[in-house]
Amino acid sequence: LSKILKMNILNDAWCLIGVSREDLYEGQTDSFVAGLAAGGSRIGVFSFCRYVPESVSDLSDEELSAFKINNNSRNKPRRKKKKNNNSTNNTNTFKNNPNLLQHSLLRRCCKILSHEILHTLAVGHCVYEECVMNGSGSLQEDYKQPIYLCLTDLRKIQLLLQCDVVERYEQLNNFFERFDFKGDSEW
Repeated sequence: LSKILKMNILNDAWCLIGVSREDLYEGQTDSFVAGLAAGGSRIGVFSFCRYVPESVSDLSDEELSAFKINNNSRNKPRRKKKKNNNSTNNTNTFKNNPNLLQHSLLRRCCKILSHEILHTLAVGHCVYEECVMNGSGSLQEDYKQPIYLCLTDLRKIQLLLQCDVVERYEQLNNFFERFDFKGDSEW
């Protein structure tokens, strides 16, 4: 896959990213990897195969706070439903908010895509603060990571891409608001 991407990247492109619905493997001993990007190679690939949540209970506390959902509601013991009770338990279904499924998948994909794109630009894993560039050893760890950069990695991006940080955050805020990432927008 990396050979195909290398053959197709344009000289003036910052990077080229492939997207897959299938699991990715870096080696025979891997169970899977969410994304692959060699530092500074300008090419990468990510898979959203394992990023589709089945229910609200699959969302991490960090994800729930991004959508302003009560983190404690999914841990409360369930009461038995009465025959005429029309209420639904929104902790196990996306019925009450059909956009939540799409938006949580979008948010997860944005995080991994941002992470892998930054790797293609030679930005390594962050060890300073909570950051989208933190490494992760599991999907649960990955889901808990924030969507934003720490100040150290933000400065790297500012120097690499010569971007206006205020304009970047205004555009990010517009995106967050558009897709109901309320907690991220308030951040």
